[in-house]
Amino acid sequence: EFVEDQDTFNLLKNIDVIEKDKLFEKISIKKWELLFDEWDIDKKLYLIKKWNISIEKYKTHLKDSTKQLSVLSKWNFLWESSIDENNSWVKEVLAKALTNTEVIAISWEDIKEFVKKSPEIWYEMLQFIIIETNKRLLESNKILTSSWEIENTINSLNKITQRSIFWVIDKIQDISGVD
Repeated sequence: EFVEDQDTFNLLKNIDVIEKDKLFEKISIKKWELLFDEWDIDKKLYLIKKWNISIEKYKTHLKDSTKQLSVLSKWNFLWESSIDENNSWVKEVLAKALTNTEVIAISWEDIKEFVKKSPEIWYEMLQFIIIETNKRLLESNKILTSSWEIENTINSLNKITQRSIFWVIDKIQDISGVD
């Protein structure tokens, strides 16, 4: 399999070992099924083996509609949880299959065992996770900063005129890098 990115290549060179290891669980999810739901307690690390997973957040507490935050594809990982006041690992998003999807999962307890058994492979996985997490944080920061700049631009208006509307549009184009 051709992979452009060196970090993904480093992970994939060990994928056979990971898939054969009994500590890892293979999970098949049908299109539109949830891998996990928002507020689930879950201490697993997931690696997407095939196809795409939509990461979404409910818009209201009624759970009647969601907002898509991102789409993760093959060889991406999911480990998004927060630790609540009871020391539980709570999912703050939901993960939904966009097609029939396969993932590989390992629990937090089994990770400890895997680190002892295969420290070199875990090192490659951890390096991949850190680099991908950093990329996600940088992208989130860019989005938040852009949103803040756009909000400040709009809030700085004293009066809405045709000229100010075009000025705001120009600022949004500058901030977002769109023509």
